[in-house]
Amino acid sequence: MMICALCQSILCVAILTLGMEMAPAQDWPEFRGVNRSGTSTATGLPVHFDPHENVAWSAEVPHGRSSAIITGKRLFLSAAEGEDLLLLAFDTQTGRRLWRYSIRRTRRNEIDDLRNDPASPTPATDGQAVYAFFHDFGVVALTLDGKELWKLALGPFPNNYGMGSSPIIHGESLFLQFDQLHGSEIISVEKRTGKLRWRANRPRVLEGWATPLVLPEVGELVSLSSSGVEAYDIETGLLKWSLPANDGIMIPTPVTDGRILIATIRGSDQPTFPTWEETIRELDADKDGKLTPKEISKRYNIASFGIVDSDRDGYIVEEEWNRFRNRGVGEFGITAIRLADKSVMWRYKRSLPYVPSPVLYQGVVYSVRSGGIVTAINAETGQLLKEGRTPDALGDYFASPVAGDGMIYLANSEGKVTVLKADPQWHVLASNDLKDSIAASPTIADGAIFIRTQSRLYCFRPK
Repeated sequence: MMICALCQSILCVAILTLGMEMAPAQDWPEFRGVNRSGTSTATGLPVHFDPHENVAWSAEVPHGRSSAIITGKRLFLSAAEGEDLLLLAFDTQTGRRLWRYSIRRTRRNEIDDLRNDPASPTPATDGQAVYAFFHDFGVVALTLDGKELWKLALGPFPNNYGMGSSPIIHGESLFLQFDQLHGSEIISVEKRTGKLRWRANRPRVLEGWATPLVLPEVGELVSLSSSGVEAYDIETGLLKWSLPANDGIMIPTPVTDGRILIATIRGSDQPTFPTWEETIRELDADKDGKLTPKEISKRYNIASFGIVDSDRDGYIVEEEWNRFRNRGVGEFGITAIRLADKSVMWRYKRSLPYVPSPVLYQGVVYSVRSGGIVTAINAETGQLLKEGRTPDALGDYFASPVAGDGMIYLANSEGKVTVLKADPQWHVLASNDLKDSIAASPTIADGAIFIRTQSRLYCFRPK
């Protein structure tokens, strides 16, 4: 029965691919590739690689957490240097830098430098232009040769960790999801002109970092946020359907095979933080009934203070603490939704990733979380197929897994890239050490895998 279910899912992927409006098969045009799937049809990909093995080329790049995108023989990457926001273009065959575009920051958005940076969202391309979103400016559109087409100032964005959602393209529109402390919205702009087409205000949505995806057959834009899974009409921005969830912190991007939607909904059955009474008793040094950053730092990471201090007055009071404490309490888990009737097929509540999005490949949902814990789930039934660790690559995981040529690639923050055999009973094929931290998700195109570390961009091809 499991084999039949896997075959059925593979067939759905093939049908979806034929029907989608998409870039050529070997391109990787947006965050996590075609429609954010994290999968590629490329073959002949490398298993073993490091800074000295199977390196087609490498290039020094400025810091940034965004991933590379590719159309044809051109690779695009965003970055930041001081007050300059950058978009870079490289030749995928040689690594030669083709051009560098720079625009000045108009502000310094609220940000946690340990977890985010000004160039965290990944650019997008339709093969005719390239589009980049910077939360310290807005959106810029360039030709493939680096000539500015238009720019659109947006923000500021009140979000404690800064923004992370990437722009996506469908038809003649560019879509952006802005989940923040207040004023959350999704917008659609004309990709040729930068003019606003529609704006969907979402007053109930709190901070989040997920990127939406498109269901082209039904003309829907699907988002995951603190309000749950919501689908909007691509042409009008009107809400078509929703599946409410807890108001937790949503980071992973949903994935789909066209029939099943997989959404990682973080949460818990009970609050994970102590009550206000317990907290104030322990941390309120001056006994004034509220908490300052200095007081909260006795127990918690100071970088998270702004998540709780919702009015940004420099104090945490009881109402703010209770709101934060109860976030995410309710239904949660890696959740499979049947798109035909919008019903929940199954939930898996263990080993949930915090940042990495899952990948749905050959009928199996693969996810990875910090500690190198890899989970494989049957996409049709929710049956746990295998869960285990990557023994040589523990640590934190911020990059999302990608799949191609029968393999799964996992990159941890220490710069170790594990290659798995894609199988219900997956196993490790190789552990490759790039000796530099990684936050960007890998990119697959044209028989190669491209990986951005903190200081370099690598192209690995078998020799």
